[in-house]
Amino acid sequence: MLVPLLIASKAKLWMERSVKSEYYPPIRLEDIGTVSIHLATLNEEAFVEPTLQTLVSQKLYQQYRNTGLIELVLVDSHSEDRTVEIAKPYVDRIIIASRGKITARREAIELTDADIIVGVDSGDFYPPNFLNLLLRWFYDPEVVAVTGSEVPTPDVPLFLSMFQVFENFVYRRLQGRGMAMRRDAFFKAGGWDESVYQYNVVLVQIEEEQRLYYRLKSVGKVITDQQAVVYATPRRLMPARTPELEKYRSEIGDKRF
Repeated sequence: MLVPLLIASKAKLWMERSVKSEYYPPIRLEDIGTVSIHLATLNEEAFVEPTLQTLVSQKLYQQYRNTGLIELVLVDSHSEDRTVEIAKPYVDRIIIASRGKITARREAIELTDADIIVGVDSGDFYPPNFLNLLLRWFYDPEVVAVTGSEVPTPDVPLFLSMFQVFENFVYRRLQGRGMAMRRDAFFKAGGWDESVYQYNVVLVQIEEEQRLYYRLKSVGKVITDQQAVVYATPRRLMPARTPELEKYRSEIGDKRF
């Protein structure tokens, strides 16, 4: 067990080097196209605000906010809690979509005319240079999608941290919690198969991340950027540590998507 942990630790440090060095690749949205950042939610009141705080703190978002070149959109599937109320001060607009995560995301993409769609998840944390790192690849017109990577937050148990890091190198997928794709390529590739049972998190993840990855590869280049990291907590696997997380696990977790 010790050797895999050491390897995972070194891999994590390698993945984080652009974040730790505060590297901001220069991005001109005037050159690569307009961007719409989509945060899909359902009953996320315990988690949505910290995520939004990291998204509005993105250097690229702050640079281009209110220019019409970038927007932050909440895609909410009729939450029954305070998710929308909490998110409203942070986002540029709110789309109320159907339940079923990939259906909700597709509806939001249809209601967006941006060139590039960025997908993010509630409960995760985004370093200030995340968008700069993720979007730098779109200067190449043949690139149709870019996926980032996930690294664990410090409070994640060691054995889970190891598996989280290794997954980035084993699976070919578009990280649902940190990816970008050209809108026209999404539709050209056929989008998602929404006939999958969308109340099963595993089935949704396979369709949302793995199958779409290969569909997009059929129409252009798909880039995996291990340095575009998202700090993720596998909250469904971890014991509750706060009243908010306990509430999520006992009342909301079984309903989410």
